[in-house]
Amino acid sequence: MNLRPLLLVAFWCSLPCSIAAQDAQQLRREACDRGELLSCNVLGLMYETGAGGIQDLGRAAGLYRRACDRGITAGCIRLELIRRSEPPVQLADGSRRFGWVADSETGAPIGEAIVDVPRLGLRAVADEAGRVPLGRLPRGRHVIVAQRTGYEALRGELPVPWDTEFLILLEATALPDPTALGRLFGRVTEPGGVDGLADVEIAVEGSTPTRVLSDAQGRFTLTGLEPGPVELRFTRLGYAPRTTTLTVQPGRTVEVHLSMSVRPIELEPIQVLVGSGYLERNGFYRRARSARGRRFTHPDIESIAPRLLSDLFWRTPGVTVQQGQRGARIVSSRPSFSTGDGRPCPLRPYLDGIPMFDWDPDLVLPGDLEGVEVYQGSGTPIEYRNLLDPDGTSPCGVLLIWTRRGN
Repeated sequence: MNLRPLLLVAFWCSLPCSIAAQDAQQLRREACDRGELLSCNVLGLMYETGAGGIQDLGRAAGLYRRACDRGITAGCIRLELIRRSEPPVQLADGSRRFGWVADSETGAPIGEAIVDVPRLGLRAVADEAGRVPLGRLPRGRHVIVAQRTGYEALRGELPVPWDTEFLILLEATALPDPTALGRLFGRVTEPGGVDGLADVEIAVEGSTPTRVLSDAQGRFTLTGLEPGPVELRFTRLGYAPRTTTLTVQPGRTVEVHLSMSVRPIELEPIQVLVGSGYLERNGFYRRARSARGRRFTHPDIESIAPRLLSDLFWRTPGVTVQQGQRGARIVSSRPSFSTGDGRPCPLRPYLDGIPMFDWDPDLVLPGDLEGVEVYQGSGTPIEYRNLLDPDGTSPCGVLLIWTRRGN
């Protein structure tokens, strides 16, 4: 995912008394004084949590009541939540961290937001009040990632120990332009849905017919398509043709998965779904069109049904899985990508866009995967090159592991 840098004005846990947080609070106060009731509600949330350095539940309740009385639903919700809330239990050492996730515009709580501390393998889900308990954490500064469908993902650092709550304000994603061109991304397989079928012609019928051929893994991409219904026809010499009608979404990628047979037999239905917005935002489909590598989407992973994540990499040419005391290690076995002394060269894993060092990819359950990408050597996308390991060595490629948290 293309995580935005986390600013103190949106994630005040780092320095609750910081100038940035105080400035943000002052801006909200001025807007509230001008009668902007949504700003009053967000200002109340800042007082409730102590973001900006001042915690005042009475002032927070007054601001919520003001917004609620003027018809702001989010204000009524927050007022009811503050009435029902219990005083938080603080640990003397400040190692127990909990906070809140809310809408940056309205201050409304965001339930079911997923908050991760990747290096600790820790995940918490916000409740209906937007409250996120992370429990007792080890000392240090921990990368933290917050995500929710319909909102931009956010990433920052959480210091431990610290005695105050943290506040995460997520920004809603913009609606797509209804006239924006759409894309199709898919895969054609042999019966059974595992082995890809190459050289299948995929034709889009309509005013501007378009044709492409599937690659060696059976994958294909069609771009620049007008939004609306289109008819797709799949043909290959010696195989029974298949046809489907689907809707191209404006500015989005639609995924198509189907099987073809050498004779007219009953096959699995053609699977059509709007492509993952999470993968879309993180360039998965863009790299599928331009970068040489091996990719697995969620339907691919479901059809393969791997027991462990590393089982997927046995299906990637030139890649080997090494098992050791610290778990699985994915390496390139191609001589041209070796370390120069004959030893296999490791591939750097990224978990949801975050580089992972000395980490076992099998900690991720296959059922939690949204997509996986494998790139080696010169096929590595430029944005993932030139990152050295802590010991100063350079990996020979990358594994991009995307979990389903973005859905």
